[in-house]
Amino acid sequence: MTFTISSAYAWPNKNNLEKSNNSEKAVKRISEMIKNRFNGKNHKEEIKYRIDYKRLRASAGKAMLESIIRRIKSSNVIIFDLTGYNRNVLIELGIALYFS
Repeated sequence: MTFTISSAYAWPNKNNLEKSNNSEKAVKRISEMIKNRFNGKNHKEEIKYRIDYKRLRASAGKAMLESIIRRIKSSNVIIFDLTGYNRNVLIELGIALYFS
């Protein structure tokens, strides 16, 4: 069984490089904790879960919005970092809310 976690946060630039790196590290750590929780030695079920982590990003071009929508629809959980004002992250959040 596959469980997909996606995330959206500001891309690093010279002004927010540290904050963005912390966001990515935090989301990866959360994903790892979930993976360990569901596939740990103390888990009673024999089902092994595959935890995939993806970032909500798309290749530039005409199909960028469609790619983001596809990734949102295929995710079981999406983590949004709203600590900074980032328009792209807010748009992705709006799309996720629309399709939820």
